[in-house]
Amino acid sequence: MVGISKITSKGQVTIPKDIREKFNLKKGDKIIFEDINGTIIIKKIHKNSLNSFMNNCKPFDNDTMKILNKLRDEWH
Repeated sequence: MVGISKITSKGQVTIPKDIREKFNLKKGDKIIFEDINGTIIIKKIHKNSLNSFMNNCKPFDNDTMKILNKLRDEWH
């Protein structure tokens, strides 16, 4: 499955409907963007997956930890 979107002037992207339906993405869901060898990976964050992600991927540098802690705080 492939979907194409354009980035707006505000940096926003619309996730194509087919992708949203396949992965059950709803308004208010949170997603995470990962850089894997120059490829952008987008994943839905499930309620407990951010803590799991943080615990399994340590050590992080200080800037990354600040971002992840901000995401965790915003989730709750």
